[in-house]
Amino acid sequence: MMTETNCNKVLDELKRKKYNFGQSLRFIREMQGLTIRRVAKEVNKTPTYISDIERGNNKPPEKKLLIKLMEALSLHESEIEIQNYLFDLAAGERGGVSEDIVD
Repeated sequence: MMTETNCNKVLDELKRKKYNFGQSLRFIREMQGLTIRRVAKEVNKTPTYISDIERGNNKPPEKKLLIKLMEALSLHESEIEIQNYLFDLAAGERGGVSEDIVD
């Protein structure tokens, strides 16, 4: 779990570098010290699938998998701003409305 200060720094960095969804996912994963294999295992996907998302070769996942990814990255309710940012990036890259708003 990130502290509020770290959470704000991460979000500021993602916005400053204008990372896309995959790049943001990789940045957060690496900050948390997690491997692609570990994240893939926790969300029941292959490491190749996660890597393809990070490299932009796959579209961002739909809500159910996105929530699992956030859990695997240890993004809890206290990191809601980062979660919202990821939802918005994913929706923008899929050409839709953020799924956390649709509900």
